[in-house]
Amino acid sequence: MTNQEAIYFILDEMHKFIGLTPPPKEKREEYYSTPEWYRKAKWTEKQQEMFEKMMINRIYKDTRLRKALELPKNMQRISKAISMLMLNYGWEFKKKEENNEQN
Repeated sequence: MTNQEAIYFILDEMHKFIGLTPPPKEKREEYYSTPEWYRKAKWTEKQQEMFEKMMINRIYKDTRLRKALELPKNMQRISKAISMLMLNYGWEFKKKEENNEQN
């Protein structure tokens, strides 16, 4: 697994986490190079927090994924890396009104 494949994997998991279908593997590069693809969906702060925890644990346990991301087996470093990824590519947060409409 390359570094780019590992990042695509995380982004695909981000889609699945909120019920979206990720792009087909052969279309990943084209899709993720589209400007502002990450503005196509929204999630709550709680959803992002849950996703981050899930991915941190996944990366910590998955040696192949962790090595592709060039991360040590260190929760703090993995957490920082995921936080940066979310800062750059995380979905926008839903407004409070949007959260209430879905409940």
